[in-house]
Amino acid sequence: MSVTLSDDEIWKAVIQYGKNMSTYKMALGDLLINYAKKNQEQVTLDELTNDFFNSYKIRMDNGQRQNKSKGKTTYVEQEVFAVKAEGTSEAKALENIKQKSLKDMVLQRFNSIQGKKIPDPFYTFDDRNLYLNDNLLNIFSIKENFDLTDQVLSRWSMLEHAFSEPEFADTLTLDEKLEHFRNKKTRSDITKFRDVLKWYQDDSCFYCGKKIYEKSEVDHVIPHKVVGHDEIWNLVLAHELCNQTKSDQMPTRKFVERLIARNENVMHSDLPLKEHLKLVSGDTSPKRQEQVEQAYQKGLKFNLGTYDPTLDDGFSNEFLYEKLIRWYDSLQ
Repeated sequence: MSVTLSDDEIWKAVIQYGKNMSTYKMALGDLLINYAKKNQEQVTLDELTNDFFNSYKIRMDNGQRQNKSKGKTTYVEQEVFAVKAEGTSEAKALENIKQKSLKDMVLQRFNSIQGKKIPDPFYTFDDRNLYLNDNLLNIFSIKENFDLTDQVLSRWSMLEHAFSEPEFADTLTLDEKLEHFRNKKTRSDITKFRDVLKWYQDDSCFYCGKKIYEKSEVDHVIPHKVVGHDEIWNLVLAHELCNQTKSDQMPTRKFVERLIARNENVMHSDLPLKEHLKLVSGDTSPKRQEQVEQAYQKGLKFNLGTYDPTLDDGFSNEFLYEKLIRWYDSLQ
């Protein structure tokens, strides 16, 4: 059965499932959104390079860097350091970045998902200019898609944090002080997971399936009183009303299946989050599924009541990655 992905779904897939050895894709993605919002069909590579340089400079001035220790700093960050501390001319730094970081690297690789080129790239470029294609311009001509900037920036910050730590498995969110890792019996502030979770639920409420635009809360699918921890494999994003209505009730079976699917969706992303899931939930899909199943069966014995909300007409247990696989198959 063939499947069609919308332009905005392909964009999300590039951001979520593109391979990342550094933060370059997120930096470029942020700039592409800014150009598209202004309906700029053409940007000179000099302008792009200057914006790319300044994006990193601003973040570094705010203490946001890919790596705080020697050896893993990006080439762009090294050039920013060279200008600020070593007296290298900005013109020379920009020329180096244009060639080594943009033309030879990220501009070549951005339009891909899991190493495969997308059929309709979001831009083309030559030695002088970057040309934004209609699919990119159309996505960001719609105001409702502006929040895709948050997706790019939250992933950028997450990658910075991950690459600055000695072990990816200990890296999860923008917050470096993950209280629940050290004391799993203590309730922690789980709202810090909001930005991480939104994009792995296709920015929809876990329970009703409708889009999340404003107030949202992080919820334990299997109630906290059952599992006794705040591990992210059991956390989802929900509308405030949906979460408050659910309270400490147990979800019906379809939401257990949805939780399992959500976790596998994360496992296909090139993000540090998947390394943590491997650590706490198992390195194979059957092991991760068994963990959820055991928690669910335990919860049923608590007699907490059942939560079975009316679902949005568009509700589906299929997440973007599963749809993406079928899309790839239809192209062959």
